[in-house]
Amino acid sequence: RRAELVQALKSLDTAYQTQRRMQNQLVFARQQATQARRMKERFAANISHELRTPLNLIMGFSEIMYLTPEVYGDVVFPPKLVRDIHQIYSNSRHLLDMIDDVLDLSHLELSGFSLHFQQTDMNEFLGQMTDMLQNLFRGQQLELRVEIEPNLPVLEIDRTRVRQILLNLFNNAQRFTEQGTVTLRVWKDEHNVIFQVIDTGRGIPADKIPFIFDEFFQVDYSLSRSHGGAGLGLAITKRFVEAHNGVISVQSEEGKGSTFTFTLPLPVYQKSMTQTQEITHRLEKDVVLVVERDPLIVSMIRRYLDQYDIVQVESLNELDDAIQQYYPRAVIHNIKPDAAQNTGCPIPYVECSLPSSMWFVEQLGVAASLAKPITTQQIHEQIQRFAPVESLLIVDDDLGFVQLVQRSIETLPGRYTVYRAYDGVQALELIEEHHPQLMFLDLAMPEMNGFEVLSRIQEIQPDLRVVLLTATRYIQSEQEAYAGMRIQQANGLNPSEVLRCLRAIVETLHPR
Repeated sequence: RRAELVQALKSLDTAYQTQRRMQNQLVFARQQATQARRMKERFAANISHELRTPLNLIMGFSEIMYLTPEVYGDVVFPPKLVRDIHQIYSNSRHLLDMIDDVLDLSHLELSGFSLHFQQTDMNEFLGQMTDMLQNLFRGQQLELRVEIEPNLPVLEIDRTRVRQILLNLFNNAQRFTEQGTVTLRVWKDEHNVIFQVIDTGRGIPADKIPFIFDEFFQVDYSLSRSHGGAGLGLAITKRFVEAHNGVISVQSEEGKGSTFTFTLPLPVYQKSMTQTQEITHRLEKDVVLVVERDPLIVSMIRRYLDQYDIVQVESLNELDDAIQQYYPRAVIHNIKPDAAQNTGCPIPYVECSLPSSMWFVEQLGVAASLAKPITTQQIHEQIQRFAPVESLLIVDDDLGFVQLVQRSIETLPGRYTVYRAYDGVQALELIEEHHPQLMFLDLAMPEMNGFEVLSRIQEIQPDLRVVLLTATRYIQSEQEAYAGMRIQQANGLNPSEVLRCLRAIVETLHPR
């Protein structure tokens, strides 16, 4: 019997050691997977930047030639040339959309994405969508049909994401339907609002349907090359539908067309109410105030605390009024590390440090930050923001980009003195000599980069207003590219851990 007990203990010890090894292997595998996802996003961001640099010039110059040809003098462009320029411009925008899809998908995989839910009258929302779709189909050999049930309920949705879902499905239908109809059909049942996009196009082979929502999947690569697309639109669409707790599916018959169906669930309180009751007796959520200027940070918090009504407060000066107005459950103040403040807040007050693009701008002491590709409208907005402006300096090592910004400035009414510099040293010389009022400064330059230029400006002309030109769409990626300028706590929590802690803290508070 003793021998049996010893044998049993040995077996248990062996099983325990095996379990420990498997656990260690799983931890290692998870770390490897996380590192691989980060490398994938970094690769996507770098490739995106490399592709965006020449694309920015193609888009920018073609936009100016198409919309404001008068900047080139008294030259009259023939109609054929104008049409060709428009083709260059529209297709470069399409290419940018595909590049953005690749970067967006990579970013969503690593960091997730935020939703901004708003109470939405669905009939009004779909009426606006119909106008947009009619413009999309204008001039096409396709008939757009719309069948929307009246008196749809009011839903809490992210309007931008739902609009993108519908546009993705209609763009997909339009690309693969040469003639016939594309129909939008919307109705409600006991549990959902149901959307269908029905086309009479090529259809999808039965063996391809299970993979249609996979990333980079294309039914026919030869068709994809002729119709454009990276095979990401439906994958992103599926993520947005599921983020709304909906379901998306497809039915298709090759040669006859396809029907994409997705649902947006009714809130529980609406399932047993009439339309009038839905509007007048809306279920109220507890309010949480978030003191933060950066809308991206507010959106992140809103996503993690989706059971609360998140209200943005841009500064502590506005907090007292907001508390009186909303009587919130709690206040969350996003603040720089080691910058705690004693506010004397009369309700639960939580400070956290989620890296904000506003910190990046404030730390450097600049007026604004723009991510390439930059449009003529963005340049105009910055100049008008600091009006009156008479002299400007453009600093970028890309000669073509400097020329593009100058052309954009020339489309504005009035006269401006524009100085150009192609490296940091030349920029400082021009600042000392001419004292411009506004500067557009690229960060990524050889020898003397934008950060070094900024530090020297404080000695030469500290009142110079600077608009940064950054390389990526996500400010976090930009901060990672210049590690010395990052704002974060050493050995602190990462953003997702901070958000989980916030949710746990707020949930423990008693409703007010």
